[in-house]
Amino acid sequence: MTIGDSLLYLTIFFGILSFISLILRDMNYSGNAILSKWIVPHTAAFIRATAISMTASVSLLIYYLVTSDFSMHYVWQYTSRDLPLIYKISAFWTGEAGSLMFLSWVIVVVMLWLSEQHGHDNRFVRRVQAIVILIGVVFLAITMVLSPFVGTLDAVDGLSEIPEDGAGLNPLLVNIWMVFHPPGVFIPYGILLVVFASAFVHILDGAGNVDDNDNGRWEWETFSRPYARLAWILLGAGIVTGTMWSYEVWENYWIWDPAFTSILMTWLLFTAYLHAASMYQRGRLGMFTPLLAMNCFVLSVYSTYIIRSGAIQSAHAFGESSQIMSLFILTILLFVVSNGLLFNRYFIKKHDVSITNDAGEYKESRILSAKNTFYATIILLVGLSFILFWGLTSSLLFNYIGAFISIDFYGAWAYPLFLALVAVLGICMFKSPLMQRNGIILGLVLLLAFVLLKPAEGLAANISAAVLIFAGIGSIYQVLHSSYVSGMKNKLRLVAPHIVHLGIVLMLVGVLLSTYASSETVLFMGMNEKKEVAGYEIQLNDLAFPVEHKFTSVEHSSAVLTKIGIYSIYKDGQLLGSGAASFREIKEEYITDPFIYRGLFADVNVRYQGIGTTTPIFISIANVRVVPGMSIMWFGCILVIMGIIPLLIWPMGRMRGKK
Repeated sequence: MTIGDSLLYLTIFFGILSFISLILRDMNYSGNAILSKWIVPHTAAFIRATAISMTASVSLLIYYLVTSDFSMHYVWQYTSRDLPLIYKISAFWTGEAGSLMFLSWVIVVVMLWLSEQHGHDNRFVRRVQAIVILIGVVFLAITMVLSPFVGTLDAVDGLSEIPEDGAGLNPLLVNIWMVFHPPGVFIPYGILLVVFASAFVHILDGAGNVDDNDNGRWEWETFSRPYARLAWILLGAGIVTGTMWSYEVWENYWIWDPAFTSILMTWLLFTAYLHAASMYQRGRLGMFTPLLAMNCFVLSVYSTYIIRSGAIQSAHAFGESSQIMSLFILTILLFVVSNGLLFNRYFIKKHDVSITNDAGEYKESRILSAKNTFYATIILLVGLSFILFWGLTSSLLFNYIGAFISIDFYGAWAYPLFLALVAVLGICMFKSPLMQRNGIILGLVLLLAFVLLKPAEGLAANISAAVLIFAGIGSIYQVLHSSYVSGMKNKLRLVAPHIVHLGIVLMLVGVLLSTYASSETVLFMGMNEKKEVAGYEIQLNDLAFPVEHKFTSVEHSSAVLTKIGIYSIYKDGQLLGSGAASFREIKEEYITDPFIYRGLFADVNVRYQGIGTTTPIFISIANVRVVPGMSIMWFGCILVIMGIIPLLIWPMGRMRGKK
C-alpha cells in the first residue's frame, strides 16, 4: 500500500468517526460510557483530522506531478518533463481519479468550514454536517476504487522499469483557461452539497420544525443562502472559462458537447432554485423550493458522471476508458431517497398550513403580477434544464444501441422556452401595472418593427432581437430606478439583481450577433500580401518554418513540429493589431494556437494551417473567422459576476438558529 492510499484510507476512517460522533450527538449521546467519553466530545477533532489527512493526500499527488515522479501511473499518464509547471498542477483534475479526488477534497474542506463556523450544538447544523460527511466519504470511496496512487509498473502491461518520461497532457488541455475551468465546475458542485443537505434536513425534520428550538421554517434556506450564491457565481465563472477555452481551441465558444451541456443543465436548475428561494422567503413554494435545492446537487453528481465516465462520446473524454458506474448509481440513490422523502412528507402533511399555504404577503390577482412572472421564470428555467437532461439521458440510453441524439434537438426544443424566458425577464422589470402595460406596448412595437423592417436575416433572428432589446430596456430601467435609494449598501443590494439580468441580456445579444460570423480560408501567395474578409484586411508578415523539439523519452521519440505565422489586422487602412498564430502536430493531433484580435464590435480569429512553402512557389494558408458581438458577450459575463458580488458580501438575512 502506498503512502497516498494510506492517507486516503485514513481520511475515510476519520470521516466515518466524524459521522458517528455527529449521529451520537444527535441521539443525545449514548448510554455507552466509552462512546460518550472517546467519540462524542471529539467531533471537531475528528473533522480536522479528516481535513488534514485529505489535504496531505492531495498535496502528495501534486508533489508527484510537479516533480515528474513517473513511478506513479497518474503522473505518467497526464504529464511529461517538458510540460510547464502550471499545467503539471492542473493535470491533478484532468483524469477521472484526480478530478474525483479534487471534488472529494472540496467536500472535506466545506465540511471543515461548517464545523469551524457553526459548531455542533445546533441540531439542524449537526444533521447538515452529518449528510455532508456521509456523501463525502462515498466520494472518497469511489476515489479509492479509481486509485490515483497506483504505480506505473502495476498499471501498464509490458513495462519492466519506470519510464524516463510521461505520455504528456493532451495538447488541447495545454491552455490557460483549463487551469480555471475544471475547478470552476467541481468547487461549486462540492459547495452545492450544503444546499442539498440543508433542504434534506428541513424535509426530514418535518418541513417546519427545523431545530430544537423551532426557530422558523425559513432557517434552512437562510443558512444555505450564502453557499448557494457562492456556488452559483463560481459555476457561472466555470462555464465562462470553459467557453473561452472552447473559443480558442475549437473556434466556437459553445458546442453541444455532453460535458458543456450537463454543466449548463445544472446551472439552469440552480438559477431556477435561486428564484424559487426568493419566493420561499415570502411564504411561497414551501415544498417546491427544497425539491429544487436537492435536485440541483443530484444533477451535479449526474453531470460529474457525464463529464468523467466517457459513457457518451465527448470532447472532454481525453482518453478515458473506464465508466464510473458507482457515480451513476449514487445519482439514482440520491434522487430516489431525497425526492421520495419529500413526496412522502408532502402527502403526510399535505394539509399542514406551514407547507401548502401560499397566501403569504401577495394579494395580487393580475396575470402579470410579480408573483406570476416569478412562477413563469422558474417554470421556464426548469423546462430548459429538463430539455438538456432529457437529451443527455436519451444519448446515454441510445449509446448502447449505437444511436445518438442530434445536437439540433437542443436548439429546436430550447429556443421557444428561451424566447419566452427573455420576454418574461423584460416584463418583470416593470413593476407597477401602468409600467407593465407601457412596457408590453413597447415590446409589441419593437416586435412589429423588427418583423416588418427585417434588419436581420431570418424571422427567428428578428424576433429574438426585438425581445432582447425589450428585456435590455427593462433591465436598464430597473438599474437606474433602484439606484435612487439611500445608503450605499441598500443601493448595491437592490441594483445587483438587475445588473445580473442586464448582464445575461448582453450575453444573449452577443450570442445572437455571433451567429452572423464570417469564415473564410485565405491563400497567401507572397509576404505582406493582404486578404479581405468581412471588411477586415489580414496581412501575412512572416513565417517561421518547422522547428523540431525532441522528447527526452525513449518511448516517445516523436518530434513536435511547430510552424508560426505572423499576421496584421487592418480596418479601413488602419492597423488594429499584430500577432502570431502557430500550428503544431503533437501525437498525431493538429493543434492551432490562434491570433485573436478582440475588437469592440467583432473578433478576428486567424488560424495558421501549417501549409507554407517558398520554393518553387510561395503558398501559405490560414483560416480567418470574423465573429461579431464577442466583446458584448464577455462584458455581459463580467456584469453577471459583478452583480452577484454585493449579494455575497451582504446576504439578505442570517441564520437564526440557537446553540
